Amino acid sequence: MRKITLLFSFLLLSLGSGLFAQETIVGSVEDAATPLSFVNIGLIGQGIGTVSDDDGRFSLKIPSGHESDTLRLSMIGYETLDVIVKDLGSFKTDESYRFTLIAKSFDLKEVVVTDHIWKTKILGNKTSSTMMTGAFASNDLGSEVGIPINIRKRPTFIEEFNVFIAKSEYEEFFFRVNVYDISGKEVSENLLNEAIFVTTKIKSGWLTIDLTPYSIMVEDDFLITLEWVKDLGLEATKGLNFSATPSIKGMYFKDTSQGNWERLRGFGLGFNVKVRY
Repeated sequence: MRKITLLFSFLLLSLGSGLFAQETIVGSVEDAATPLSFVNIGLIGQGIGTVSDDDGRFSLKIPSGHESDTLRLSMIGYETLDVIVKDLGSFKTDESYRFTLIAKSFDLKEVVVTDHIWKTKILGNKTSSTMMTGAFASNDLGSEVGIPINIRKRPTFIEEFNVFIAKSEYEEFFFRVNVYDISGKEVSENLLNEAIFVTTKIKSGWLTIDLTPYSIMVEDDFLITLEWVKDLGLEATKGLNFSATPSIKGMYFKDTSQGNWERLRGFGLGFNVKVRY
């Protein structure tokens, strides 16, 4: 009788774990009843993530062993949603999952500057060489790459983001620009109040992104990045290359949404910003 009971318990345990041997989360993200495009979705720090498409839909494969990890959904302008993987069932409707993000309000900082003579400066790497190049770290949506910028004075306004594309195989490349606080030596909060999306058909040469409409003010060192948010039919690691150069400050990158940031020293990309201070 004891052997039968133990065998039955083992079967139940096996069946229970088998239910999450490998789960594919197919679902959608919305704001009330409006689909949210390009939401970052992934397991925090696990290198498993993706980005929702134009219609707010996504598919994410979660291997076994991650039941206690946290799935995070985040987007600029919305409250972050964290869900333990084993609790995802409460978000399931029929055969898919449905998540709703709540919009958040921002307190705009007031800057009063009197009798100030503004100066402009290019900060970052000005290289336009095609002999040394760099690319995204992975083909997963949510992969990011960028360089750290040390400011000279406070406040500093970011007016342009310049990127030298060494080679692009895309008819049109689509990405998101992000700006993060790194004053604490670690990549922390995104400093933007709204998402910045850019498209370009440049095959080789400088891409200048006008950031003046976004009134981006920083008061400390920051990280500016490009994020791979849309599947364009080619591998991100091969279809697009940026100019690169030896650099003491190095560069930052991460593989996918909600993944860990890594810093590569001694090597920087042809990214720079025009600032006013």
